[in-house]
Amino acid sequence: MRGLAAIPLTLAALWVASAASAGTQPRSEILWGAYVGGGQYGLADAPWDMRSANAFERNTGKRMSLLEWGQAWVECSDSCGWRPFRTGLFRRAHARGYLPVLSWGSYQEQRGANQPRFRLAEIASGRYDPFIRRWARGAARWGHPFFLRFDWEMNTNRVPY
Repeated sequence: MRGLAAIPLTLAALWVASAASAGTQPRSEILWGAYVGGGQYGLADAPWDMRSANAFERNTGKRMSLLEWGQAWVECSDSCGWRPFRTGLFRRAHARGYLPVLSWGSYQEQRGANQPRFRLAEIASGRYDPFIRRWARGAARWGHPFFLRFDWEMNTNRVPY
């Protein structure tokens, strides 16, 4: 998450080709959105505080179609723990008409890059399959599409994976 903290606002554009309905020609649309760091507005990040998204859209003069945020596998707020699929955050984004984009990182917050237990070899060995399955079941229960950015930025030595 340090990369996200260093850049308070990251814009993303995705090209999506989809068929309007069965038997019609595919149509193209551009989806665009942001990781909205609320600090620049004196607020919490979206989707925790959607007033940040409102301020961002006022500043850009354009409505977002995507909203991105990050989640570590183990997060430490009041206490450290494995974080399940956060249905509430996804609902907030979906209620506003945004397609959620979750940057989902296999690491523990506030521990730096030296976390050998989260190396990709450990994940591929099946060590975390029970956690991943529980998380995926939560996503399935939510039942709406979203983009998942798993362990992004693998080209740096600042992350454990």
